[in-house]
Amino acid sequence: MKFSQSEYTIDKDYEMQLRNKVGAFRDATGTHDALHVTMITTYGVKQNSHSSIVQSQVKLDDLFMPSRE
Repeated sequence: MKFSQSEYTIDKDYEMQLRNKVGAFRDATGTHDALHVTMITTYGVKQNSHSSIVQSQVKLDDLFMPSRE
């Protein structure tokens, strides 16, 4: 989970940290299933050359806005 006053920016170092975490999880669990990096943030993830590691995101509004159904 990340808190930021605006969209969260993933830089090169943080992208590597996420890749290392995925690798460590895969090693620890022995899973061969797909792993999806999901960010839970206040305002989402800013799109840049390092943000493609994130497959999905949950924003604050997703948690507290009433359903549109």
